[in-house]
Amino acid sequence: MKYMFITNHRHCWPVRLQCHVLQVSASGYYAWLKRPEPQLSDDERKLVRAMREIDEKSNHTFGSRRMYKELRRGNLVAGRHKMCRLMREDGIRVKRTPRRACVQTTDSQHQHPVADNRLNRNFTVKAPNTVWAADITIVPTNGGYVYLAVVMDLFSRRIIGWHLSETITQQLTITALWKAWKNRSYATGMLIHSDRGSQYAATGYRQFLTDYCKATQSMSRKGNCWDNAPLESFFATLKTEEFNDINFVDLEHVQRQAAHYIENIYNRRRLHSTLEYSTPVDFENNDVRNQKHLH
Repeated sequence: MKYMFITNHRHCWPVRLQCHVLQVSASGYYAWLKRPEPQLSDDERKLVRAMREIDEKSNHTFGSRRMYKELRRGNLVAGRHKMCRLMREDGIRVKRTPRRACVQTTDSQHQHPVADNRLNRNFTVKAPNTVWAADITIVPTNGGYVYLAVVMDLFSRRIIGWHLSETITQQLTITALWKAWKNRSYATGMLIHSDRGSQYAATGYRQFLTDYCKATQSMSRKGNCWDNAPLESFFATLKTEEFNDINFVDLEHVQRQAAHYIENIYNRRRLHSTLEYSTPVDFENNDVRNQKHLH
């Protein structure tokens, strides 16, 4: 589809510029031009149309595995090799976004108490509201940095609470946790894991965690981001699939895009390999149905 777009717009923009913007190689495009047009069957044409629609809706982020699972969800069955061939011939490719420079958000040089690493990388959880994970990332805007704090239920990988602020204080993390607690119908008794930054070790955050959530706190080892790998993965996905393409103006601009991606795409439409290629919302709904059948 990208190659066809380039062909249709050769008189508007230079080919190499279009290839650069669409993240395809110019040599690949010219090789595609020389190939004889494939003769597709009616079923193959239907499949290509469906894949183009999925590619657009996913913002060009679905590789062959997720594309295959999404087609099956729509009752379109095709062999994996055929699907890959049709994707290749139609120029459907996963976009690759360069990583931006990392800015440190964890301030572990503080005098607050630090919890043990009780989670210990046991990321596979058997029930909702058993283990939550929390973390912060930084988002650059034209007006300066803003900070996004999120809370994830590790059972379904669903983002259950999040908050944005122009300052990185305990109020940021408390508000994100409060939203998660409220969205989960004031659940209690879970393990809540985070890094050992001052925002998570501060007195106010620990009091909310213990007094209201009745939770046990867990913290990563010092300087070990992989102790909170699911949220590291989420932030990488968020930035690659959504944020890195946008020149944010201010906090309100980030707020709109974060709400759109988290609530409409990540939680409800994005297929997760750790969930057997289900979405977080579908995974939770299936669990509710299974529990009803057991009783």
